[in-house]
Amino acid sequence: QVVLELPAAQQPPVLSDLLRRHTALDEPARGALARQLVSLLVHELEGSADAPTPAEQQQLLRRLHALLGDEVGRMDSACAEATLDLLLAAPARRAELSAPLAPHVALLLAHLGQHERALQLLASKDPALALQYCDTHYCDTHDAPHDAPHDAPRGAPRGSPRVFDLLLAAYLQPPAGGGPQLAPVRGRPGQ
Repeated sequence: QVVLELPAAQQPPVLSDLLRRHTALDEPARGALARQLVSLLVHELEGSADAPTPAEQQQLLRRLHALLGDEVGRMDSACAEATLDLLLAAPARRAELSAPLAPHVALLLAHLGQHERALQLLASKDPALALQYCDTHYCDTHDAPHDAPHDAPRGAPRGSPRVFDLLLAAYLQPPAGGGPQLAPVRGRPGQ
């Protein structure tokens, strides 16, 4: 609570320091701190009157990626969903944030076991990243149960043996309102 009373510019470094130094914080407290820090970083990304420069935006995105990479595995479903809502709201206010925030949104969706939504997003924003997502989140049926539940214990595999199928479906049957993202192949070249 004391941190939230600080001026906005001082909050991100203090919150980052708290998360880094106080590893004994319980998960709900860490989740609340991480969600607040994500909120502040997204607010900085959105800018007020002035949008951040491209270099400042890249620095903020790196900080966001590091934060989520460190903390997403510790978030419970409610905290992850609240953080996801923060990230999904930003492009509505600044459309140019849609593509840069896509990997961060996908990271939270993966944590929640929502591979189909993550791949639909990544397929439309960054096909190479969508393929990387599949490589990361694929699991053989012998390694983990099919479509592990959201509330699986910490450290449990959250992969799916179907992620490559989901990526293909994202390209061939995108969400309502969009056409296929891959053109149909018609014969051999020169025909």
